Amino acid sequence: MTIVAVDSRNVNDALRSSLTDFEDALQYHAVIAENPAIEAIVTRDPKGFAAGALPVLTPPAALAAVLG
Repeated sequence: MTIVAVDSRNVNDALRSSLTDFEDALQYHAVIAENPAIEAIVTRDPKGFAAGALPVLTPPAALAAVLG
């Protein structure tokens, strides 16, 4: 798990994003700007990230993937 910071570039990218929910877009752009090698986003609301390129996992699915 990685916690990422949000900066003005992320805000501007989120405002121009094809993701329809601003908060989700902000999180998405902060993640891809921080570390392009991040494998997935973990969220209880996966539909907000549908237009993104990263896989989206619910918390139970993420735990299952990690624990096998």
